[in-house]
Order: sequence, then C-alpha cells, then structure tokens
Amino acid sequence: MNNPFIEPVALRVPERWRPLFDVGLPFVVWIVTTVGLFAWGRHHRLHAQPWTAYLIVAASSWSLAMRHSHPRTMMACVATAALLRGAVPGMPQATSLPLAIGLISFAARRPFREALAAALAAFGALVLADVLAGTNLVVTGVASRLLFSVGLTALGLFIGARRAYGHQLRERARDLERERELLAERAVDEERVRIARELHDAIAHHVSLLVVQAGAIRESLPPDSSTRKLADSMAATGRQALDEMRSMLGVLRTSGQGAVVERAPQPGMADIQALVEQTRMAQVHADLVVEGAERRLPVGIGLSAYRIVQESLTNVVKHAGPATARVIVRYLPDALELEITDDGHGSPAGSVNGQPGHGILGMRERAGLYGGELYAGPGLDHGWRVRAVLPLEPIR
Repeated sequence: MNNPFIEPVALRVPERWRPLFDVGLPFVVWIVTTVGLFAWGRHHRLHAQPWTAYLIVAASSWSLAMRHSHPRTMMACVATAALLRGAVPGMPQATSLPLAIGLISFAARRPFREALAAALAAFGALVLADVLAGTNLVVTGVASRLLFSVGLTALGLFIGARRAYGHQLRERARDLERERELLAERAVDEERVRIARELHDAIAHHVSLLVVQAGAIRESLPPDSSTRKLADSMAATGRQALDEMRSMLGVLRTSGQGAVVERAPQPGMADIQALVEQTRMAQVHADLVVEGAERRLPVGIGLSAYRIVQESLTNVVKHAGPATARVIVRYLPDALELEITDDGHGSPAGSVNGQPGHGILGMRERAGLYGGELYAGPGLDHGWRVRAVLPLEPIR
C-alpha cells in the first residue's frame, strides 16, 4: 500500500536495520550535542565545561536508545537530564535536542494520556531548570517552554496517528488481497465441478449408447451363442458404470441444482459455428477460420475448446464494445490451437492490473485439465486476445 502522504511521515525502518538505527541515532545526537557544548564554551571563552555537563549530555543522548524497548524510562531520563542542566553552572540548553526527539518518539508510540503527561513533565523540567539556573522567569520564556513541550508532543501524536492509519490501510489491503485469492480459489473450484459435471454428462451419454448397442447385439445373436454372455457382461458393466457416475455426480452437485442427470450430448467443435452466429446476432461482427485438416477429437477436449471459445466471445460482447472478433481454430499435428481476438477497447471483468478474472481462470483451468496452456491479455496492436493450446495425440 503506497500512500504518498503516509510514507514520508510514518517512515518505517526495515527490521534488519532497526538495531543499527536504534544505536546510530543516539550516537549522532551525542556527537552533535557534545560538539555544540564544546563550541558554546569556546565561544564564551570558557576554558572548560564541567565534566558533569558532558555526563548529562551523554546520558540524555544515549537514553534515546531505549525509545522502543523502554519508552517510559527513556522519557524519564531525557526529562531528568533537562532538569539537571539547570544545576550545572554556565551549562547551555544542550539537552533540548534529546528532549525534543524523546517527546516526539514517546508521543508517537504511547496513548494520549501518557503523551500529555510527558509534555507536562518536560515543561516542568524546563521551567525548574531555569529556576535552578537563576534565570528570571518571564511570560515569553514560560510560553516558549510550553510551546516547545506541547508542540513536539502534538507532532508525535500526529505521526503516531498517521502510522496507525497507514498500518490499518496495509492490513486492509492484505485482507482484500486474501479475499480476492479466496474468491479466485472458489471460482476455480466451481469451474472444476462444472467441468466434472459436463464430462459426466458427455461420458454418460456415450456409455448409455454402448449399453443399448450391447443389448442390440445380444438380441441379434442366436440363443445358444456364447457371445450373448459377453454382451450381457458388457451391458451390466455399462449400467454399473452409470450408477457409479450418478453417485459421483450427486456429490459434485451443490444445493439448489437439479438432481437429474442429463444425457444429452455436450457441445463440441461442431457447435463453434453456432457460437459465432450467436455473436453476430449480438451486433458484434465475428468470423470463424479453420486451419489444418479437421479430425475427430476426444469428447473432453472438444467440450473444453467449445467452452473456451464461448467464454471468449461472451467477453467480447460484454466488454469490448463495438468490435470485430475473429475465431481461429488450428488443427496442428500434435495440438489444437484456438485464437480469439477482437479490436475492441475493453477487457474481461475482473481482469484489472494484470489480475485474471473468474472467466479467465475457468478457461485456464479447462486448458490445464489436458496439459494445455492459455494466454489471455491485450492484443498485439489493441483489443483483447485469447490463445489456447490443447495437446493431442500426434498424427501417425
């Protein structure tokens, strides 16, 4: 989740760099404050600052290393250092930088009440430090200390709020991605069930014909023919296969679907021309081109090819707008190739940012069922293109 407003405010340090950053920030602050303290003394012609001043600066700076692990302890240390600064004669406000970073970090990670208490503690430490240093308290001085404490705390609260908001957005994006994956998995499962039902109906149709033919053969044989027993066995085996397939179909059918097993033959390659004509009736100019020598295909492959062309043409009608579609069927020596293209301006529903829609997932599932492959995406020039390759037994 990339948000140009969140990222600069709620900067997230990679976990592998977190220990180095936790130590590096206090080190930099310590160097800056120590050099500033030394330069301040040279500027005011002081021979040397008291060693306690450098000790307070070091304690205040290095306490920032605890801002993640022990934020309350860190806040207590930087506030105490700001207070003790007033007890060292001639010491400048060298603890202001660690105190500012501590306030922002504490407020960004703690609840509002604790952040407010930290702001009041910092304000009190700054005012008491002025009292210990003998500074005359004026309204502007007190107001500046108050603005310093409250302003930095407010900044920390804002950063914490933006960080929490960014975290929520990332969590929501992960949930939406997971939901999309679950919907895609469900669509694939439903398509597999549909394929299994269609294959059942197609196979049941052919097995029923075999049973009828076996019965016809039996009746055409003499009563004493030994082949009658073989025909009876063939018919019984066919009926048993039909019963087992009906039981399997009962498991595959979901609630709300009819329990009647259809025995009508499923569509195949011969019905693709009818699909193209139906597409023309939907005000989309469509052509069918057949290349290569046509040959008889297995029922399952013919059914899958029909469904791929059907889904592709349906997408053209729904999403391509005014367009011209072309269906090319190529009979290769060892494969059946389907190519459906259009010159429209749309893409299948759900196909956004390269993510396939449920219809495309279904086509891909049908192609993969027979070891084939399917491409669905923008065409070479414009429009949409679907290409499927279904392996076949090589011609001998």
